[in-house]
Amino acid sequence: MPSTPQFGQRAAIKAKPAAIMETKAPPPQSSDEALPLRPFIMIWVSYLLAPGVGTSVVWTLSLIIFYLHLPFSLMTDWMPKYGNQVSGLDLMIPVAVYSFLGFLLEVVFVTPILLAYRHFQWRWINTWSIAAIGVGVSAIATLGVQLGAGPVGRSYHPIEAAMMAGLIGFFGSFVFRLLAFGPTDPD
Repeated sequence: MPSTPQFGQRAAIKAKPAAIMETKAPPPQSSDEALPLRPFIMIWVSYLLAPGVGTSVVWTLSLIIFYLHLPFSLMTDWMPKYGNQVSGLDLMIPVAVYSFLGFLLEVVFVTPILLAYRHFQWRWINTWSIAAIGVGVSAIATLGVQLGAGPVGRSYHPIEAAMMAGLIGFFGSFVFRLLAFGPTDPD
């Protein structure tokens, strides 16, 4: 005598189709597939936001390092001129200037890479290669400007300035990657 199904059970529990038993999750996207580019407007939003976020993060970290009296900070040469009389506008001007310079670097160096990527769909473009491009472009450009300015026009040691610009490029490139490229999973 067959038992009556309980609440929540189906009447035909005995026979399960083979297709249900062998259902597999879709395979994860392999690292060999190219990252999908987002629509044009999102790429321009990433052009505008990435340098500002990268500069703001490094500037904030530098302020924290300065106020903790650690030796390595962008503020060690800049803050003593103003003492404790620093307004928010004085802190925002360098962020705005560096963000604009980062935007110009993106337009000059990243746009050709994106145009070629749209055409060739390179497989080597991933999050870490984007970070390496961001660090390399910003550090090399800053090092070139610092060395080209000569000792009189230099505000920092060229290597220190290149390292800080590399950090700005590092943080900015992650924001650029999140905004300009689509998710890696197929869902």
